[in-house]
Amino acid sequence: MELPSLTTVSGMFTYYIAFIVLLALAFALYIVAGYLGLVPDPTRIAPWPP
Repeated sequence: MELPSLTTVSGMFTYYIAFIVLLALAFALYIVAGYLGLVPDPTRIAPWPP
């Protein structure tokens, strides 16, 4: 299986969609890790209002 070419619109779109999916997966994993207490929640990192 060959990787899509970056010189075509179709290839660029494939990489763009893959990037969006990976970004969403990373965000979902952060939410799960926060729920499980593995990472601090954002309110402890930067309390609002200051």
